Amino acid sequence: MSKVSNELAVNEMTRWLDYKKIKPAKRESNKEQADLIVSCIEEGQIEIDEECNMKFNLNFPIHSDEGDVMLASMIFKPRLKVHEISAKMKGVKATDIDARMAAYISASAQINSGQVRNLDTEDFNVAQAVILYFL
Repeated sequence: MSKVSNELAVNEMTRWLDYKKIKPAKRESNKEQADLIVSCIEEGQIEIDEECNMKFNLNFPIHSDEGDVMLASMIFKPRLKVHEISAKMKGVKATDIDARMAAYISASAQINSGQVRNLDTEDFNVAQAVILYFL
């Protein structure tokens, strides 16, 4: 993980938001989440590739019972289709916000919901910051 300047991190975040066509009002209302993502980009924990996939290197990788690393990073797709979200929302109650967020994380990062539930709270907070731009 290589560190980058704040200017480069902000430019990368802006490029991602532009690609997603996030409106100015939503950018402003999610400024706290954007700041967290920019900080992660600066620290090298998040990288955004040419296709605007966002790779998030977990602070606390998920290990199997045997100690093997099962999940060290997640790659969030920049766009989601309704059917991708619907597939992950099966059995999720409309009032269960945490389960809904987990379903969006699962759909975008293409991981199973069990892995999302096993994320450390620090990693889950970063994943939530990313996912808020899908809601």
